[in-house]
Amino acid sequence: MANFLSSSKQDIALRSTIGAGAARYLMMGRHANVDGVAGFAYTDQINQQASAGTQHSIDGVVAVEAEFYRFSALHFATSAWIYPGLTNAGRLRMTLNQSIYYKLTQGPYLRFSVYDYFDNQPQAGTPSNNVGGVLSVGWAFH
Repeated sequence: MANFLSSSKQDIALRSTIGAGAARYLMMGRHANVDGVAGFAYTDQINQQASAGTQHSIDGVVAVEAEFYRFSALHFATSAWIYPGLTNAGRLRMTLNQSIYYKLTQGPYLRFSVYDYFDNQPQAGTPSNNVGGVLSVGWAFH
């Protein structure tokens, strides 16, 4: 697993999380899939303020991802990734993503996503949450 984050709101130049674990389908059906992930990850965080330095940690990883399909053109997805700190006791980070994908015709699509990046021990003077949304227009070749 790999996750990369840059957040000007939380003064993070680059947070790289690389890890390994096991994944399992919890439910697999014609209109829905739910899977879970558990493992460990190494996190390297480079802060925008040089005085804040770089942070390194080993974290646990627990995640649940769910996808729901309605007809062939509409797709809802939610993922929640939780990173409890192992070397930094008491630290808890979370990534929550929700998206709606709509296939317009044979190729073009629209996707609207909402995200929330949470850290219970953010850098001094920065918020715990970074919430936002993204509207994408794209082309699928399948």
